[in-house]
Amino acid sequence: MLTLAGAVVNTSTVVHLFVVPLSLQSVWGLSPLQAGVAFLGPAVLLACGGPIAGRIPPSGAVRAMATCLCASATLLLGAAFAQSELLYLLLVTLCGGFLGVANALTLIATQAVVGEHVAGVASGLTKTIITLAAGFGVILAGRSTGAMLDIQAVFTSLALCCFVASLMLWAGQRYWDGHAGKQAVDKLTGR
Repeated sequence: MLTLAGAVVNTSTVVHLFVVPLSLQSVWGLSPLQAGVAFLGPAVLLACGGPIAGRIPPSGAVRAMATCLCASATLLLGAAFAQSELLYLLLVTLCGGFLGVANALTLIATQAVVGEHVAGVASGLTKTIITLAAGFGVILAGRSTGAMLDIQAVFTSLALCCFVASLMLWAGQRYWDGHAGKQAVDKLTGR
């Protein structure tokens, strides 16, 4: 479940990096230079996600990731239907920050829920899966570029995926919290 949510986060992050600069040019009419300068805000907040996520205790990583996914879903949905360039830029900038934190938390949360003896394997497998998912996301988003860019469809789809993943994480966390201490369960395999 955590890996699936991580795949959603990473896909959303990579598609965000791919679509926002294109949309600033094709939808909002900015030149490539203007779009690059405008995208500095989302890129900087996205990059700040790692150091911010590193300050979150591992015990709270899953909840924080779910919260960031929910916030990202809300911001993506708002950006999909934004009527002004300034509002759009504000929403995608904030979304970049939340996606950056959630993306970094993917591996932190993975290591927090598995035993130390499999943490490296679990992180490597998670990273492989989320990278593949992001590649497929770009392939799908790449079908609508330039004049054909359908920002509403792309961002609404991502928002729905982020929201569902956040619900899965909260439900999973609630399940694990309710079953903690009752019997020894390997959180990686569920046995």
